[in-house]
Formats: sequence, C-alpha cells, structure tokens
Amino acid sequence: MLFVTGGYCFICIFSH
Repeated sequence: MLFVTGGYCFICIFSH
C-alpha cells in the first residue's frame, strides 16, 4: 500500500 500525496510517500514509511 502506497499513499503518495503530492509526490510524498505517506504510508510508504509506515509500510516498512
């Protein structure tokens, strides 16, 4: 799950 908001990963960091 990747949530890119304005070119910024939000869930990306939490996914780790």
